[in-house]
Amino acid sequence: MSAHANPARDRMISAVRRHTLVFATAGTVLLAAPLALAQINVPGQDWDGSLTITANTTIDLAQAITGDWNVQPTDAAWQSGDGVFDATQWAIVYHYTDVTIGAGVTLDFANHSSGAPVVWLVTGNVTIDGTLSLSGETGNTAGFPSLPGPGAFRGGNGLNLGIPRSGGFGPGGASTGLAQDGSYATSGNGGAPTYGSSRIVPLIGGSGGAGNAGSAGAGGGAILIACAGNVRVDGTINARGGNRGDNGGGAGSGGAIRIVADSVTVDGSLLATGGFQTAGEGRIRVESASLLDGAGAIFPSPSLVLLSAGATAQIWPEATDPSLRILSLNGLPIPDDPQATFTFPWQDEALDGANGAITVRLEGTNVPSDATVNVFVTRTGGDRIGPLPATFLSSGGNVSTWELALTDVPNGLSAIQARAVLP
Repeated sequence: MSAHANPARDRMISAVRRHTLVFATAGTVLLAAPLALAQINVPGQDWDGSLTITANTTIDLAQAITGDWNVQPTDAAWQSGDGVFDATQWAIVYHYTDVTIGAGVTLDFANHSSGAPVVWLVTGNVTIDGTLSLSGETGNTAGFPSLPGPGAFRGGNGLNLGIPRSGGFGPGGASTGLAQDGSYATSGNGGAPTYGSSRIVPLIGGSGGAGNAGSAGAGGGAILIACAGNVRVDGTINARGGNRGDNGGGAGSGGAIRIVADSVTVDGSLLATGGFQTAGEGRIRVESASLLDGAGAIFPSPSLVLLSAGATAQIWPEATDPSLRILSLNGLPIPDDPQATFTFPWQDEALDGANGAITVRLEGTNVPSDATVNVFVTRTGGDRIGPLPATFLSSGGNVSTWELALTDVPNGLSAIQARAVLP
């Protein structure tokens, strides 16, 4: 069960950054480390201790202290086990000595305000006899947007909410219509674009389906488990997309599971499938110093990498990897870590007096001038718009700038997201 990926080729497939922000309009416009493998050497000081789950438990990712992923927090409010939110890497990082999830119990997560995915750096072993859940919520008949797993994206809201239905959120979010599903590694019903690569670097989850009368399913979340010892899964790691609701909303795409360890045994299941069996599949990747063992169920089929002794596994994007961010809207700078909060007045940017016109300026790193840079806009009450191609303006060193003029942007809250596809 050994296969070798081609990192150079993977890196050229697409650059997808989680840089999503919300802007709003109101007659104006409001938009809204390496891990060294010897046996496996995991960085950090084990400051989050041992994670042992013996009853159904929800980890509140909002308890994480913002800081450097590899520096133990000194904030008086931080306690061992709270983790660190690194905005630069866009991840909630935990440094554990070991992890055990007991049989018959479930560990899941309440999202951080950033929506960031989860990274476990473990110096001992990981044993999952129960369920580790990062799945997206199912759509609901009330029409409220369904919540994604960490590192993933919402499902669209439905007409029953009293406002126009919306498309799905995320790079593979679906356009509105009956049973339109999100995409990720594969395309869901409705043909929303695929994104990411088999490397699962950067770590990112699934996209939401589009709302109809009821809301749609949300995307499955994303987790990286980097373990110096052994990872054994006799239970389940579940990063499935949310199913369709009962009122015609679409389903969310599957999320991402990446495991890096000295050895990995799966006699249980690893699941990153799309909701309703019609949404796009997520991604699973296993990197280990020995062949993947066990007779468990892994869906979709994983990308398998056999690491040689002393190899280095990549945890974060390399300096040469492409990235893309939204730099400004009508000249107003965008936060480095936009929260994409769909609650007025906590949008990331408020644009007054724009008369429906918005100039979007983007900045790419290691994105060449012949790349394709597209922008998508998803309104809380309306269809998903895009892809809208941005125009290359200039470059200096490895940094390039791009621009797009949006016209007739309606009032209200909208999410805007950019994507680069390399030639």
